[in-house]
Amino acid sequence: MSSYPSGTVTFLFTDIEGSTKLSQQYSESMPALLARHNEILDQAVSAHHGFTLHIAGDSYAVAFHNASDALEAALDIQRALYKESWSPAPIKVRIGIHSGAAQLEEASRSPRYSGYTTISMSQRVMSVGHGGQILLSQIAADLISDSLPAGVELRDMGEHRLKDIIKPVHLYQLIVRDLPSDFPPLMTKEVVRHNLPAQLTAFIGRETELAALHSLLSDSHNRLITIMAPGGMGKTRLALETARQMVEVFSQGIYFVALDRITSAELIVQSVAEILPIFLASNEDPKSRVLEYLQDKTILLVMDNFEHVLDGAAFVQEILAGAPHIQILATSRAKLNLTGETVYSIKGLTVGNGNSEKDSAIQLFAQSARQTLPAFELNTVVLPAVKKICLLVDGMPLAIVLAAAWIDTLSVDEIASEIEQNIDLLETEKRDVPDRQRSVRAVIESSWNQVDPSAQTLLKRLSVFRGGFTRAGAQEAAGASLHGLSTLVDKALLLRDPNSGRYFIHELLRQYAEEQLALSADEERSAHEDHAKYFADFMKAHEIPLHDHRGKSALLEVEADFDNIRIAWNYWTNKQDAHYLLEFTSALWQFFELRGSYIPAIQFFGGAAQKLVGNEPDVVWTRAELRARQ
Repeated sequence: MSSYPSGTVTFLFTDIEGSTKLSQQYSESMPALLARHNEILDQAVSAHHGFTLHIAGDSYAVAFHNASDALEAALDIQRALYKESWSPAPIKVRIGIHSGAAQLEEASRSPRYSGYTTISMSQRVMSVGHGGQILLSQIAADLISDSLPAGVELRDMGEHRLKDIIKPVHLYQLIVRDLPSDFPPLMTKEVVRHNLPAQLTAFIGRETELAALHSLLSDSHNRLITIMAPGGMGKTRLALETARQMVEVFSQGIYFVALDRITSAELIVQSVAEILPIFLASNEDPKSRVLEYLQDKTILLVMDNFEHVLDGAAFVQEILAGAPHIQILATSRAKLNLTGETVYSIKGLTVGNGNSEKDSAIQLFAQSARQTLPAFELNTVVLPAVKKICLLVDGMPLAIVLAAAWIDTLSVDEIASEIEQNIDLLETEKRDVPDRQRSVRAVIESSWNQVDPSAQTLLKRLSVFRGGFTRAGAQEAAGASLHGLSTLVDKALLLRDPNSGRYFIHELLRQYAEEQLALSADEERSAHEDHAKYFADFMKAHEIPLHDHRGKSALLEVEADFDNIRIAWNYWTNKQDAHYLLEFTSALWQFFELRGSYIPAIQFFGGAAQKLVGNEPDVVWTRAELRARQ
């Protein structure tokens, strides 16, 4: 038994097609037919150094030291069977070849192997074929692909699900010049082309994003596309829906790789290997095996939650370099920073266009609320509060779902009121929700912890802004460097609008950063004062442009930063600082005149007047009177 192969073994399994029926129809002739069949198989196995493990009726199980010997034996068997003059019925044999780990049990009296999975796989590969057909698993095909005899080639049969085998299996058929090569479809349960997890709720909205991603993936030159956004924004769900809609495009497969459960970049290779239809021998290098399998495939890999294993991006680069037809759709809170990467940033769901049927944020709230309270109706009574909730969370899908879960305990108005006071309402106790998504605070803290203290400090200072800000504003009011802004953009903590050039922070993230800022009274005072000084100077600088030929562009600039101007004005109003308030007044009067908004102007300036002279709601200060208060 010492000559039997052990370790990595190639197994060849055979079976006579329709043998049970033949035995009944030709009961007298079958023993002679079977004897001749056995003689042919024994000669081929012996000639190519095979070891017959057992013969069960008309089935053979044979072990070989290498796949090439198994291949030659299979060719000899089929050629001999094909040339034989069978009477009264032809004998057709199906053959399956698979290679894998199998240890010979030396203590056994007869040859026995412990590699049950490998042996079972070999039998399953054979069982889905037809008489005269030779099938190989991916591993066996890889082992013989570079040394095929003349007149022999491999036909890719695609991926199939075999009985009792959990993962789909890629099969190949040997095409032999002097043997039949056309057979009926393989007798498999189904063809599997993806492992995308089923979703428990309907996908809502994101029509624009889906169309854009479909367009990007339809161009094979876009090899790496990263959907980037803060946590809770629905990146995973968008990636899955995009992939689901493209199953027909990627006919060789779409594979979803969940990276949220791994703890280090070193485990990415194993994660990819586990979802692909490959089987690793005990002495194989997983990376080499994965790259070898992917090199000639047209496949979409969906790599989800990449932000915490960014060091593993080098493996993505190896895949792209070694497998020219592979495309990767990644989701991340940070860029992978690889050459050729296309970053597709997403924001919250739409809300506020006045049509509740098209406001995807409102529709998501309604869908989620009905899961908790099936009788929930989205009517004109509750719609204003639902819209307010969606605006308060800036359209963040996770926050909307968590808010809607309270509908059996609180009214929509109460939910909105609670969120205004504290984002800690937005959490869940559902057992099947990952820890990273159990609360909005957990999501935000996870993103917050991904950047160093200097980036956190900058984000705290930027939390003072409202309605976004310009690069100049961030640099002057918050001390932001270009590198600092770039870092926050790369980590999806800031979003830059390419049309306006303005930067935006998601409202819930801004609130969290503002909480962190408030932990230090000195930092909080400094941030607010620097912000207020900058916008006092900003308005002073716009005083003349609002009066001359630059009036239109100056008006647009003031409108874009009006929320910030209001925050700065209120800061100096609370300080009762007439000097800084005067920096605003001329430009603000001109701004309101150009907009024809005198009532808002009265309301705007009235607050400052009351602060300076007491609680007199009808007092409105003129510019001259305010100057006199200095």
